[in-house]
Amino acid sequence: MSRANCYLTSAAPVQVDDLRLSKPPYQYRDAMQWPGRAKISFCMTCKNRLWQLAHTMPRNLFAIRADGCAEMVLVNYNSQDRLDTWIRQFRSAVEAGTLRYVHEQSDPYFHTAKAKNLAHLAATGEFVVNRDADDFIGDTIGEGQKTLDGQPGYRYSGILQRFQ
Repeated sequence: MSRANCYLTSAAPVQVDDLRLSKPPYQYRDAMQWPGRAKISFCMTCKNRLWQLAHTMPRNLFAIRADGCAEMVLVNYNSQDRLDTWIRQFRSAVEAGTLRYVHEQSDPYFHTAKAKNLAHLAATGEFVVNRDADDFIGDTIGEGQKTLDGQPGYRYSGILQRFQ
């Protein structure tokens, strides 16, 4: 299997395989069996949308830090708008674990499924929620936590839409 020209930014860059994502070891837990709050991973994929992230990222990271039980996963899908340089201002969020940044550099064309799969593989939360680069997370973290923690055994689409 060939190596993709892709990396995950954490305390140290981690190389990404085509079908597997190498990441630091951590303990998985069954969110439905574990007491306490479940961690939510908000996954965003981006190609040439820095103009939107510049508005949403600071407020979203503030909301995630304030919650204390969430993270943002951002996949830069070979953006040509200097996103890789711009994101460096959030190094403290990467080091704190509130932001996980994946940079896919080999594919010239955007593939939604591959980008979302990379984001989901990099996520460390029990619940994964897809968001767009222009979305503000705001108070949905707390509302989502109440919904997810109060209704074990349900599957969710989005953060507040429940399907049985």
